[in-house]
Amino acid sequence: MKYRYVNCNICGEDKTIVLQDAGPLFKIVKCKNCGLVYVNPQPDEKELSRRYNQEYYSLSIANNNLRLNSWRRRLKKIERYKKGKKLLDVGCGSGIFLYIAKEHNWQVYGTEVSDYAIDYVKHKFAIDLFQGKLRQANFSDNFFDVVSFWHVLEHITDPLDNLVEARRILKPDGLLFIATPSINNYIYKILYMIFKLKRPKLFSNVNKEVHIYYFSEHTMKELLKEAGFEVIRFDIDRERIFTGERILDNFAWGLYQILRINFGLALEVYAKKR
Repeated sequence: MKYRYVNCNICGEDKTIVLQDAGPLFKIVKCKNCGLVYVNPQPDEKELSRRYNQEYYSLSIANNNLRLNSWRRRLKKIERYKKGKKLLDVGCGSGIFLYIAKEHNWQVYGTEVSDYAIDYVKHKFAIDLFQGKLRQANFSDNFFDVVSFWHVLEHITDPLDNLVEARRILKPDGLLFIATPSINNYIYKILYMIFKLKRPKLFSNVNKEVHIYYFSEHTMKELLKEAGFEVIRFDIDRERIFTGERILDNFAWGLYQILRINFGLALEVYAKKR
């Protein structure tokens, strides 16, 4: 397997502490300078892209009907800030969010690395996607009203570069929407240790879904600042389809209203260009 060593994606430093040993090769490290948690070394891009095949997407597609209301709620949140014009969903997967946005009169665009997902979205929803990285799509400056990354940044090798590119293609009053797992999901971690009698693993190279970055509110804010964005709103991403996860997130959301500390499974972030 090919892999690559990387410096911190936010500050560029190479001074870290090891949080977890993830096998004979990979480790979970934390930047001593800014606090970003990430896998180092990382599987290379070809290896990561290879995983997003029919087997990977089959479960997501099977649950599309269960996720419809979740994606509708996401769109409603966006429309509180911005009404329908041009929307780009980066790493759009099975395309259900783009389909719903299109039904609500948005002009929709998407990027995706998976051959299977590209073909599925084209034939299922009649939406043509760009296959490849966001920067490779070469969209025009100031083109989009909204760019979204729904549980994508944790999968890609260079989140900062993607956000810098998102800033370039957003209109001056454009908005960025992100959801990503939270490294500070302590309620889940405690429950996992109680019931499983071991710590949850952040990374396993044998998993179909590989996360290589792990954000907190602090590191997400620093990443967005480095990319030229200003955070409008942080919240807990509560768009789950399984009952146990919804209960956990609703409990975490209640704590968040009191303590302003995000213990949920995932972050939800809205940002604008600085």
